[in-house]
Amino acid sequence: MKKPGLDLLIPCYNPPKNWDKMIRSSVAALQVSLPDTKLNLILVNDGSTKALNPTALENLKKNIHSFLFIDYPKNQGKGHALRQAAERANSDLQILIDVDFPYTNESILKVYYSLVVEKSDLVLGYRNAAYYQHTPPIRKVISKTLRFLLKHIIRLPVADTQCGLKGFNEKGKKLFLQTKINSYLFDLEFVMLSSKNKLNTSAVHVNLKEGVVFTRMKLSVLIKEASHFFRLLFFRN
Repeated sequence: MKKPGLDLLIPCYNPPKNWDKMIRSSVAALQVSLPDTKLNLILVNDGSTKALNPTALENLKKNIHSFLFIDYPKNQGKGHALRQAAERANSDLQILIDVDFPYTNESILKVYYSLVVEKSDLVLGYRNAAYYQHTPPIRKVISKTLRFLLKHIIRLPVADTQCGLKGFNEKGKKLFLQTKINSYLFDLEFVMLSSKNKLNTSAVHVNLKEGVVFTRMKLSVLIKEASHFFRLLFFRN
């Protein structure tokens, strides 16, 4: 039986050093694991303030069979970037992942097989306790606080909405394109919409690669995300 095609949707903003090599090696590993699956990569440059290396883009085009690059000058936010990618995605399935591919190949495969075998409409990466051994203290506090609120206040079936690894099918994609938040809490908005619309949602435990480095989150970003959170909390119905 033919395996369903897969789009990898990747937002990009001032990517780290050797970002293109991370993408190429990760996609190559996935293709080895999924030899009968057509992999497509959609990369969105979300208004990076540093120009992306043209050679890096050429290497991606040469080494990835199906590659689409979307570029616009003004930074709009991760949610906006991923919706731009999803609008152009036309495979059976889509997986969202960050430009540095921070999660292991096995974690990505878990998401894919949950979509294929379990027929999930939406698959959420779920970070276990080991994840927090690699995160800065402030991120740890924010993440655990949000999980508590989602479980006990909003009462979502899955408390970890902010993992950067997710997947969905056509039904999930249509709902994803209805999200409005442009910044980081688009994830939470999407999961809340999926719960309200009773999508078949599953969660799989995922693991970080060795050596993943987290960027610092600015205070201005935290304030903006807090406002989005309370808006979702009080106007979710």
